[in-house]
Amino acid sequence: SVPLEFFIHGALCVSYSGQCYLSQIIANRSANRGNCAQFCRHKFTLTDSNNKIIEQDKYLLSLKDFNLSNNLQDLINVGVSSFKIEGRLKGEDYVKNVTAFYRQKLDSLIAKSPTLQRASSGTSHFTFTPAPEKSFHRGATSHFINGGKAKVAQISTPKSMGQKIGFVTKVFTDGFSISTKEIIQNGDGLCYFDSNNSLQGIRVNKFSAGKIFTRERITLEIGTTLFRNLDTSFQKEIANSKKCRTIGLSISILSSTNGIDFLIEDEDGLHSTFHDPTQYEDAKNEQKMVESIKKQFKKSGDTIFKVRSVHIELDEIPFIPVSQINTIRRNCLEQHEEKRISSYLTKQATFSPSSVPWFSTSLQPYDNVTNKKAEEFYKRHEVTQIVHAPELDGNSEGLHLMTTKYCVKYQLDLCPHNPGNNAKKYVEPFFLTDNTGSYTLHFDCAKCQMMLTTTSKK
Repeated sequence: SVPLEFFIHGALCVSYSGQCYLSQIIANRSANRGNCAQFCRHKFTLTDSNNKIIEQDKYLLSLKDFNLSNNLQDLINVGVSSFKIEGRLKGEDYVKNVTAFYRQKLDSLIAKSPTLQRASSGTSHFTFTPAPEKSFHRGATSHFINGGKAKVAQISTPKSMGQKIGFVTKVFTDGFSISTKEIIQNGDGLCYFDSNNSLQGIRVNKFSAGKIFTRERITLEIGTTLFRNLDTSFQKEIANSKKCRTIGLSISILSSTNGIDFLIEDEDGLHSTFHDPTQYEDAKNEQKMVESIKKQFKKSGDTIFKVRSVHIELDEIPFIPVSQINTIRRNCLEQHEEKRISSYLTKQATFSPSSVPWFSTSLQPYDNVTNKKAEEFYKRHEVTQIVHAPELDGNSEGLHLMTTKYCVKYQLDLCPHNPGNNAKKYVEPFFLTDNTGSYTLHFDCAKCQMMLTTTSKK
């Protein structure tokens, strides 16, 4: 009976949620309290105990972005009713594009199943074709949703890769030719991985007959794969997309004893009536007047509504000026929106505190107790020993700054459980070093977990 929400798209924390203290220890910014400095997106060098370099200057803790667009039906089947998409610190173009993409995916699944329905009212229509790969992303991963292990990091770059569009076929002094089915626009941003597997960017100065001209000199090889991480035409399409979700309604225009009644019924079955007491003269051309009334009433402007039908059942067809028809229509829609708002029922939740014993009588720093309310909660549930979170006492000695199911050894083909691995070439423990200090990696292979602790801090 508990509604289930599931995170399906966006940037992934490499650490267990609520179990990362790296940002807190280095920059006094708590990742567990919404203020992460994202040190996991840093460039690190990995060495073993003999100072042997395993990987140098790679983004070894930077995960690809989550994308479960191919798993929606399975998630629905296990009872998920709310899907969560990353939006914090993202631009409007990202939010529009990604939510539209999943809206269409879900609508398609709902249309195929008589047991499913939207949780909200309205229908969504878009003036662009959603494509998540055209918005910011670091490559896609489904993480461990299907069990087993996977290489979920993008260690070559933490930047947006964009959409794969083709490859280089010829190189000239002032540009290069590209094999692609995409239309390239002047000002587009392209990128590629160089011989050192580092991401390099290009701005298109001019595109003509399959040839891209650039202002800066670049070194490219034939066969290099190109990505587009700035699609100027697509950006304009998204910017021009304003109103995408509307609530359908029908309008009936009826004669009354002292004027005209306008009856509105929306797709949820909600009714409202607007009465116009004006006494109009009869129309000289009834057919033309009926057409004018229907035409004006089917307009909905910037409202949340889309008028699907207009029925006219009048004893006599009145002559109503277009300006008056528009005023009546605006009043009808405004009144109906107010009726929807006032008729909306909110579920009232009741809270009944219990004193069921917690599964342990003591808490550790990882339990993240940082305020009196949390202390009161645990004490009510018979916890007698409470250790505050590092955010309060500042003590990180012996603390795992990060605990994660992501494993550097697996990512780099060093997992001892995989045949043909290179694990024997290096001596543990391993160390990660960046401009903030050095960190020791610990591996619990039985639980398939990796932990990170401070070795030295700059």
